[in-house]
Amino acid sequence: MEGLFGNYTTPPEIRLDPFQSFFENGTVIAGFSAAIASPRGNRPREISPVRKRGNEEEKKVTADNLLLDIANGKEPAIVVSTDDHLVQNPLDPTVVPKKIKVNAKAISIVNKYPIFSRNRKNLPYGFMLVTFPTTQMYYPRENPTAIGFMMKSIKNAIELRNNDASLARSKAISFFNIGPNSGASLKQLHAQTYIWRGDREIVGRDSYLFKKAYNSMNHCLGCLLSQPTGIEKDHLNQSLHLKKRIIYDGRFFKVFFAYAPLRMLHVRIIPKRHIATISQFEDEELVELGNCIALADDAIFYVSSSLGYPFQDRSIALREDYEEQQMHMLIDVLPSWPLGGAELVTSLTIVSRSPEEASKIFSDNKQ
Repeated sequence: MEGLFGNYTTPPEIRLDPFQSFFENGTVIAGFSAAIASPRGNRPREISPVRKRGNEEEKKVTADNLLLDIANGKEPAIVVSTDDHLVQNPLDPTVVPKKIKVNAKAISIVNKYPIFSRNRKNLPYGFMLVTFPTTQMYYPRENPTAIGFMMKSIKNAIELRNNDASLARSKAISFFNIGPNSGASLKQLHAQTYIWRGDREIVGRDSYLFKKAYNSMNHCLGCLLSQPTGIEKDHLNQSLHLKKRIIYDGRFFKVFFAYAPLRMLHVRIIPKRHIATISQFEDEELVELGNCIALADDAIFYVSSSLGYPFQDRSIALREDYEEQQMHMLIDVLPSWPLGGAELVTSLTIVSRSPEEASKIFSDNKQ
């Protein structure tokens, strides 16, 4: 059997994520790598990842929904923004939770269980937001338009960084956790945004790699990839096979299966305009971004289903640069999957389906 005990006729391929990898001291390549090894998909399994409990029909008739109760004025909350405008500053000490029926497509509220203090004298100081559509939904693919409204509400909330002097140097991160395997505690689709005062530098490993890679290049890889022709090779001299991985090429965005996936079937979204943060998008761009996120979600679900195991849960990361306002923003849509040993010991993931194969499966059957 191909690959059994390492007897390959076509060897596995080690790829480096060009957005996270760079030359260290001129010779050593540091960053994130992925091993593409198709025969690993044939491994016998005594243990499988936990399947989602319940089916789609059960979800549709679920009546209880805490977030929708908040939107309908049945539960108190601190509403910060909607898809239409900024409502109030949650750091104002006079602001308290209230029951308010909100007339909007999406809203952002203060997380009831934050890790930040609202007291300006304390660190960490800031707030955590939960953004959600005001109609019941669980996955982006169910309503692409609603995702665009959520993006608008997040953008409006982040405007607080320009309006409150205490947040002038604040950090901000936004992401989605969708489903229990990604860490979500509520069924209703929602995103989270953390905004905290930048008195101390807190840079995680992943953020550091993205910024280090960007600063190591003499060009912007995101801008080159977003051009009609793209590029054949990156700054690490890797052949990127971009045309074989693209699943959408629109007015404002390109969507493709990632060259060196962080998880199998990882989909990456790149703005065609050089943008560092969500606050720099125009509304029409956010509408298309919502469609792209829904498409990425659908692509992961469709391809994984065709391979015999539907990946339902998602993590969506907005890779932004609020500090230097330079790095080309990316949006990563990832199936939720437990971290393996290699990923914890070193920045390496192992996948059994190449992004080129995933793109072909999706494109051939979705036309």
